[in-house]
Amino acid sequence: MTQPSQDIRPDDSGEWVEVHSQGTRAGRPAALVRRGGARVVDVAVCAATASALPWWAAALVAVAWLVVPVWLAGATAGKWLFGIRVTRYDGARLTIGRALAREAFVVGSFVITLVAVLNTMVMVNDPRRQGFQDRIADTVVVDAKTTGRAPAPPR
Repeated sequence: MTQPSQDIRPDDSGEWVEVHSQGTRAGRPAALVRRGGARVVDVAVCAATASALPWWAAALVAVAWLVVPVWLAGATAGKWLFGIRVTRYDGARLTIGRALAREAFVVGSFVITLVAVLNTMVMVNDPRRQGFQDRIADTVVVDAKTTGRAPAPPR
């Protein structure tokens, strides 16, 4: 039996905590299919709403739909529908800056398709299913049902 991959990262208190492939202090990583479904819902709503607006109004709609809910509640409507949420490694809420940086990367990856393809390949091969946006903002997308549960230690 193989040992689960693990890594050591600082939490908000400055203490170092182990992070295992089974999850983090924040919960178990969400399945990529659920992440993709949530993103489709969010992008469809943003695109439909912003299609008839000037670019600056469309940007405000995107911030209101994608950034603010992730900052305040850890989930957009799409993430809520699919039962996933975004959180820090230690389970803490995101700051507005982290939420903005994460969602700005996601929106930018739609403009540059190659980045989106590379990001998907990275998430498929990462035990915590982290994409570039998660690494930039030091976040992890977890199954909402496991949020707040510590992972089982490796045997």
